[in-house]
Amino acid sequence: MVANNPKILEGYSQVVTESFSQHQNQITEPRLLSSADYSYVYSDDRTEFSSFFPDYIFNGEALRKKIAYANATGHFAEAAILEAKSGYVRQLVGGRDYSVDGRPKTIRQYQVGEVIEIENYERPRREGIFLRQEPTLEINPNWPSTFDGQPVKLVGEPKVILNNRDLEATTFWQVQAGDIVSGRVFIADQGTAPGWVSEEWFGAPVEIK
Repeated sequence: MVANNPKILEGYSQVVTESFSQHQNQITEPRLLSSADYSYVYSDDRTEFSSFFPDYIFNGEALRKKIAYANATGHFAEAAILEAKSGYVRQLVGGRDYSVDGRPKTIRQYQVGEVIEIENYERPRREGIFLRQEPTLEINPNWPSTFDGQPVKLVGEPKVILNNRDLEATTFWQVQAGDIVSGRVFIADQGTAPGWVSEEWFGAPVEIK
């Protein structure tokens, strides 16, 4: 197994040691040093890697949100260490990022005005993605939803919401659901008001002729 390969473990330990040597005097929140809040208490890199590696593949969204939280709250040293660990694993898996359950995820930068497709990485367990009335982590089953593959237009600047319990930062965008007509124009769904959706559910931009 990868997590028990001596050469891989040696390389991981080297990356972690170098990163800590650069930032150790700036660390103030140890829970931000690994994928799980309390992995920092592990006595060696081998034990920590045995949880970090699968977390990267099977819970990548949470790991990226943790890095975002570290940056958003000014814990730049912790963010740099998490990035170094993630970068090493990313190299091991051929440069791939993941959402959950080993599903590959392409990380993109988005802009207001773009039309993108919703990418529901939890299907079929989760049928729709709620269109929140405001950027919030709360869920209301009565809210309208958008669905996997549906085009939405980014109509508002993103807002970052912090979860201080789970140490995660979620980026929400205001979107308008709709359809692409004749492959040339985006038409808003008049029966659905704009709503807020987490960026984690965004897929590829829609090409409009």
